[in-house]
Amino acid sequence: MHLSQVKTRTLTVAIVSLAFAAQGCTTPTEPEITIENLLGQMRIQMTSVQDSGAAAFGAAAVPSTSVFESEPSESQFNVVGPNLNVFAWPIIQDLPITARWEGEEIRLSWPAIGPGTWPDLDVAGGVRYGNSWIVYPSGGNPNNWLAQHTEWLRRPGEATGTVFPIYEKFEGDPPCDNCPVGQFIAGPSRHVSDQPEYRRRTVIKWFRWGDMSPWTWAESNAGPEPAPAPQLEEIHLFVEGFRTELSDGTLINFPIEVGDVELMALRGQTKQVIDSEVPRGSFNHVTFTIDTTRSYVVVGGEQRTLNFATGTVRVDGPVIVGDSPITTVTLQFDPEASVNENSDGTWTMAPVVALTVTTS
Repeated sequence: MHLSQVKTRTLTVAIVSLAFAAQGCTTPTEPEITIENLLGQMRIQMTSVQDSGAAAFGAAAVPSTSVFESEPSESQFNVVGPNLNVFAWPIIQDLPITARWEGEEIRLSWPAIGPGTWPDLDVAGGVRYGNSWIVYPSGGNPNNWLAQHTEWLRRPGEATGTVFPIYEKFEGDPPCDNCPVGQFIAGPSRHVSDQPEYRRRTVIKWFRWGDMSPWTWAESNAGPEPAPAPQLEEIHLFVEGFRTELSDGTLINFPIEVGDVELMALRGQTKQVIDSEVPRGSFNHVTFTIDTTRSYVVVGGEQRTLNFATGTVRVDGPVIVGDSPITTVTLQFDPEASVNENSDGTWTMAPVVALTVTTS
């Protein structure tokens, strides 16, 4: 049944009632059926969520290495925890430390350090000659370096290395990917029997956080920064029309061509596309069609093809049109979650849309 058919039947009922009155017949005691109490007002509008972070197209996930132009001075390190200022201690060895991942732990290795370098310190049955340490820029900020010890060092177990659980140590503030991190060892900085002869440390060895490859400070300014990846700037949908369906199967088409809708520009904005009378009742879905040949994205100022698996998008309800004067249906798009870049430079879209209903 179409909307026009609903109106025709309503008018027929009204005319029959008047005929009964003219003939002096008793009219039915049921409430009068009019067009007004059969119809409600439906409005459909489109909007987009603020940047959801679902994808970072062309945006660097970590700070550029160019911000780390030179090795930080020891005065820049903020020591975490109740530790002594180990950076004021003399450097006694340029220890060749290596680092690698072991699951979610970091394995540090070095040549054996003998008692002549650090004397044994025996307290409560444990021999502890120092701690392993890490320094890194908190949040990727080159002006905010954190330093903290990661594990006790004992003989003979940790004479040539140690392992520590990385995320347990950083408590929600781990190093940023591809940022420099420093590893070194020092005397027992929190030991109850700390003595001056233990207050010494090794040279800081720098690694790239992620693959734990050696970090050379010269690499951060060895040449010009690579050009940034082109960013996704616009997502254009050419919307041809809308339709909906009552729970009894009645289809209602809205014969209107909305035209070009730019989803990125709809963030925090709404675009009303339908304002029409509809029968009151429960609607199963709102469906819109897209002209895929006139839809596209703009990346780095360049228009690129946007592919679709289908040009029909159905967003399930229900939508209840009742006694309220106006029922507003909002279709909220998530632009970043809706598109993906293909290897050939084209893009594919599978619209991610949420439906909400309000009345006024």
